[in-house]
Amino acid sequence: MQKLPWISIMLLLLTHGVFGWLVSADYTSWLLWLISAVFILLVAFVLASPVKLSGNLVASWIKSDNRASITTIIGSFLAVLILCWIHIFIRFLVLISAMALVRLDLQAENYNNGWLAFGILAIVSLSGFFIGLMTHQLLSMG
Repeated sequence: MQKLPWISIMLLLLTHGVFGWLVSADYTSWLLWLISAVFILLVAFVLASPVKLSGNLVASWIKSDNRASITTIIGSFLAVLILCWIHIFIRFLVLISAMALVRLDLQAENYNNGWLAFGILAIVSLSGFFIGLMTHQLLSMG
C-alpha cells in the first residue's frame, strides 16, 4: 500500500483555500468562480500529464520558423503582462508551486498513473478552493 504525502496535500488544500477566500472576497460573480475552477483543473491536468506528451506537443508546434516567431512574440507579450501584473501572477504561481510539490511527492511515492495523480490533484485543489469560497461567503453573511 502506497502512502500519500499528507504534508504537501494539506499545504495544497490550504493554498487553494486561501485562493478561494481571496476570489470570493474580491469577486461575487459565479462565472469567475467557475473560470477559476476550470483553471485549477487545467493546471492539474498539465501537471499530471506525462512530460513526453508535453514535449511532443511543443516540438511539433515549433517545427516551422513562422510558428517559432509567433511563439516568441506571444511569449514576450505574456512576459510583459506578467511583470506589469506581478501582484496577480504571484497568486497563480503559489498555486502552481503547491500543485507541483504534490505532484513531485506523488511521483516519489510511485503514483506514476497520470489519471490517479490528476484525480488527487483535482479533488484536493477543488476542495480547498470551494472550502475557501464557502467559508468567506458564510462568514460575510453573518
